[in-house]
Amino acid sequence: MLVVPPSVEPDTVVAAAEYCLIDGAPLTDQVQIESVVTVVDADTILADTSTMEALDQRGRAAAGQDGRGVAETVIRQMEGADTILVHAVGVDRYRIAEATALSERLAPWARVLVAGPDAPGPTARLPLHGRLRGRIRYSPDVPEAVARGLAGFEVGECAHQPDCGVVSTLFHARRPFHPARLHAALPSLSGSALRVRGHSWISTQPDLVIGWDGAGGSLTLGTLDRWLAAVPDEQWPKAGPQRQVAATLEWDPYFGDRSTRLAFIGFELDTVQLHEQLQSCLLSDDELADGQERWSRLPDPFGDSFTAHEDPPVVDTRA
Repeated sequence: MLVVPPSVEPDTVVAAAEYCLIDGAPLTDQVQIESVVTVVDADTILADTSTMEALDQRGRAAAGQDGRGVAETVIRQMEGADTILVHAVGVDRYRIAEATALSERLAPWARVLVAGPDAPGPTARLPLHGRLRGRIRYSPDVPEAVARGLAGFEVGECAHQPDCGVVSTLFHARRPFHPARLHAALPSLSGSALRVRGHSWISTQPDLVIGWDGAGGSLTLGTLDRWLAAVPDEQWPKAGPQRQVAATLEWDPYFGDRSTRLAFIGFELDTVQLHEQLQSCLLSDDELADGQERWSRLPDPFGDSFTAHEDPPVVDTRA
């Protein structure tokens, strides 16, 4: 068993294992990751996923140049887990239920267990051995949470009915966003949820997949990849088999594999208003009827923020 420091994300450990060489071979040839478990405190998880504090403000920075926030780090640890263990000590049952609901919405692909002296129910007191979920999150075919939609995996779940106040909603669209309207809406979109993740496209930059990565009151947009519709057929194998299958199954004669798939998770979200706002940012029927040549030349406040080979996201909106 490997226990990593609180500020280290599972993705970092897995990537390091894949690139760390021993006698010329990657460490993963000798060490198999069977399961990733993230433990969260039922008493603090809500505060930790909603704070705008940085890790260094809590003395938790992994390195001198670590500019990550507490919320984004905690959420990514949860998203990177096969099992989330909610530790219940010194809290009432509602707070435990709230922490469990939040965990289930943030990482619906993970198994959520409750343990600790205050955990309710007889099953919560059973030994954890045998109840941990095996390695699923780090299957070679499953991408990181923000990019799951590109490979045909859902980026979240649709749960509009509040569970202890926690709501999760999905927004799907084929038509592109209008760059100016989307840019103007980003400040309010960034503050409407604890977590925003997924991908989209905008009319003026139709070749690029734009990733959405929001937590702790900030929303960051950056280039994930190129749409397969924008690359030659002979380059498709580089995208991997899962993404090729997903693109083929959902291929549109006009848009190709371009689409928007976003998940918003938060407390008491007004999902109707949120969907209406996102819908208003898409190209209208009249704008689509003008044709791609015209809507690709709409005024674009993003400018050259997105590039085909970009590594870190560059458009950061903080509420």
